[in-house]
Amino acid sequence: MKGPALWVWSHAVRYWPILTMLVLGAIGNAALAAAVPVLVGNAFNDMLQTHPDVRILIPLALLMGRVADRARCTPVWAELWRGTYGQRIERDIRDELFVALLGKSMNVP
Repeated sequence: MKGPALWVWSHAVRYWPILTMLVLGAIGNAALAAAVPVLVGNAFNDMLQTHPDVRILIPLALLMGRVADRARCTPVWAELWRGTYGQRIERDIRDELFVALLGKSMNVP
């Protein structure tokens, strides 16, 4: 691996904890977004039984509320990690560029 791919990789893995949190946040967000429709489907299936147990609706409703609350918070955290990651990489790239420019000669031939 040479050239631009190695350069991007070297800057991407410099902040691997933030990158890990980004990936875990995206996975958690997707899982929580998928959980609410599954829980609603489970509630409907339980109520469509020949002898439905209504007592199961309260715990399911509380669980759906808790999952929906977490699903509302995860994009905020994901955006926070995305912004932090982008700003740190931007800072490192800017420093690298300035160091390279300062090393250039200003003499005109």
